[in-house]
Amino acid sequence: MLDGVPDFQAVAICTPTHLRHTRARLALEHGKAVLLEKPPGATLSEVEDLIALAGRDAPFRWRWSAGSRRVP
Repeated sequence: MLDGVPDFQAVAICTPTHLRHTRARLALEHGKAVLLEKPPGATLSEVEDLIALAGRDAPFRWRWSAGSRRVP
């Protein structure tokens, strides 16, 4: 699906929760940055799999924390 489409860097996955893991995994395997809705997966094991595939240094944004709600 992503073969032959090298012109983009990131994928926003806005599907129902039970469909996110497969799509996010595919994008990560092709070296794309992935933006996920919350929750990022249907199960903890799906989320842990995506974290492992993305690497521990992948950025994560807590949208509802006090620091992220403040716009400078």
